[in-house]
Amino acid sequence: MIRSREQLFNAIRAAHLPENLLRIWEDDVPSRLQYTLQNPASFFEAFLSHPEGFPSPDELLILWQTNGQSIVGYLPSSRIFILNYLEDGPDEIEVLGESYQQMLSGLIAKLIMREVPDAELLKCVEFLGFKYLFQLQEFIAKNPNWEENTASLIAEIESTE
Repeated sequence: MIRSREQLFNAIRAAHLPENLLRIWEDDVPSRLQYTLQNPASFFEAFLSHPEGFPSPDELLILWQTNGQSIVGYLPSSRIFILNYLEDGPDEIEVLGESYQQMLSGLIAKLIMREVPDAELLKCVEFLGFKYLFQLQEFIAKNPNWEENTASLIAEIESTE
């Protein structure tokens, strides 16, 4: 189990996740992401004190928090990215994807649907290291049920690489 910020950062690096994720801890994110990718320090302190209140505490890597209500994390042994609303308890998680790119697809799709200007969208994509912007934009434009299917689109693309 992670017991310090240093251990968490090392585990994020060992999982080969983008180094920019560590910048979230410094509140250094593109302006369009500042209300979504928030510094998880307060939740991390709660995790250190009460790990039983978090999903899979033996392997959880907390990546960010949003609005003081939820965390996004990675479970390395399960190889899944999760969303957990803390008020729902540790057993209620939403799987965001089985890869980093799949996890990001829903976040980037929401930015696309909000019609974030291209320059700002590109800053977000570059910051997060999202590789499939063009394919995702095209998919959203052609599919009315895109919300449930962004991670599966990315999984399909990744399977052909």
